[in-house]
Order: sequence, then C-alpha cells, then structure tokens
Amino acid sequence: MITDALQQLGVKVESNAGLLPIKLEGKLRADQVNVDGSVSSQLLTGLLMACRF
Repeated sequence: MITDALQQLGVKVESNAGLLPIKLEGKLRADQVNVDGSVSSQLLTGLLMACRF
C-alpha cells in the first residue's frame, strides 16, 4: 500500500484506513523500502519519480 511505503521513507501519513483523503507531512528520506510490485506498477512509478527529486 502506498501509505506503508511512504511511512518507510519517513513521511507522516494520516488516512481513514488507507482511504482518501490522505494527509502527508514531512520529506522523503533516502532509504530502502519494500513494496509489493504485484499490486500496481503505477505505485512503483510514482514512488520512483517522487524519490528522484
């Protein structure tokens, strides 16, 4: 789930059981993260793009 990956990267996440709306706070930190790629390739692409900047 995207919220789990973001939390592993140091972002504070508030949501309603993983549903929208999601409130994010903080910056992504450089770290390793485990993500199940079988759920959505869009999730992986979004994380890669966010970590690039």
